Amino acid sequence: MKNLNILTNESSSKYLTIEEIRDRKPELYGTISGDLATEYSGYIGDAISDAADNAVDIYNEDLEQYYYDHETECTEALQEFCYSLENFPSLTEAILQAARVGEFLTYEQEAYDELENICIVHAINYIVENKLEITEEQLDEILERVADEIDSDSTFKDIDSIVDEVADNELDVAE
Repeated sequence: MKNLNILTNESSSKYLTIEEIRDRKPELYGTISGDLATEYSGYIGDAISDAADNAVDIYNEDLEQYYYDHETECTEALQEFCYSLENFPSLTEAILQAARVGEFLTYEQEAYDELENICIVHAINYIVENKLEITEEQLDEILERVADEIDSDSTFKDIDSIVDEVADNELDVAE
């Protein structure tokens, strides 16, 4: 793979600049989505669960506020939690546990809802970090393949492999 020359205008005009590549990044809105695109490796589904778990509030006051702000989701989690217990805890502990579960499930669902965009941001970050020279057609192919081939059972390395494969194919054709 060739490195992208970002300091001069000497690079071929057929390749996209770093800014043109960055402009293709979608906005991420989920609470944990940005971290998933940049801070995690391994299996994507495992990373989503880990990031959601790490985002759950640890302070009771924050959990109580979360519960009252998201009462419907937490009430459903509370019912599931209480049905699974032999000994019913105090109402306060049950509410806090429901808030923990509800918060976790909310963050996890946000990430799954944004999975395609998280994967696209990861691919673009990989291109930029590795200063890869790619054309607009290659970038389109990368983003299309990521959207079609990557799911929560894939790894972030699978995304990197798609980028490398498409970038290497252009080199093979040019040689």
